[in-house]
Amino acid sequence: MKHGFGIVGAGGIADVHARAVQAINGTGPVGIYDTDPARSFSFGQRYSCRIYDSPDDLCRDPDIDIVCICTP
Repeated sequence: MKHGFGIVGAGGIADVHARAVQAINGTGPVGIYDTDPARSFSFGQRYSCRIYDSPDDLCRDPDIDIVCICTP
């Protein structure tokens, strides 16, 4: 069974988590949220995932089962 992963925070550690999700789950993250829209956009492009305007929006997505918090 594949799980839908969302990521909050698009810094360097988010890439580590995204690659781990790909290796374990066989698919990349479903979505990303970051306080900096440019970082969210860049991450979303890199991993072909949805971009959210708020962490609440990300958590409300029924396709996301697990959220990785990648903020300091």
